[in-house]
Amino acid sequence: MATADTGKLTAAAMRALACIWRPGFSYKKAGVVFPALTPAAQVQGDLFGRPDTAASQRLMQTLDRLNRRYGRGTVTYGTAGRDQAWSLRREYASARYTTSWQELLEV
Repeated sequence: MATADTGKLTAAAMRALACIWRPGFSYKKAGVVFPALTPAAQVQGDLFGRPDTAASQRLMQTLDRLNRRYGRGTVTYGTAGRDQAWSLRREYASARYTTSWQELLEV
């Protein structure tokens, strides 16, 4: 069932991690890809799935409002962690010849 509830998405990710976790192995951060985002009004329900409740929708709207007002990441879920020491690795980024005048090749 489609959802916009970060709590449900986080719980699903934690269940998936529990299935693949093996002690003694090194793990790196990973992302989640949402290839088919659909407006909530267009979500097709099914017999067994439970759609987002009104309380869940209000919670997500409140989190979004707080983060918009006080800055991204002000309010997060505890599973996201507090200290995010990592950052984007840019040493392998390609030049932006087609989008940045400063990086345009000179002949």
